Amino acid sequence: MSVLCPTCHRPMSAHAPVDALKDARLEPQCRLIVDLLASAYPRAVSLERIYDELYGFDPNGGPDNPRGVVAVRITKLRRQIEPYGWTVPYNRGQGGSGRYRLAPIGELS
Repeated sequence: MSVLCPTCHRPMSAHAPVDALKDARLEPQCRLIVDLLASAYPRAVSLERIYDELYGFDPNGGPDNPRGVVAVRITKLRRQIEPYGWTVPYNRGQGGSGRYRLAPIGELS
């Protein structure tokens, strides 16, 4: 039986990203991001929420360019989770919109 995404009403992967990516070898910041995205799956997470997850407890407040830092981490994350059948789709339209989500590779349109 196929489970439909509550947002786009397309079939979702048989395995939730939390299960599929639990054994992925990820850098600590990439692990934080993937755990955040997996907990929100299939919804998107804002750039600000990702930035807060990465640097919310940093006494220095984190880097000055959050968009650039998160973009670099997302690029690394895409390469690291691709072998597990998942990706973070590129933000197209609305100028990059500043929102990220996990998606199964085979179910991208």
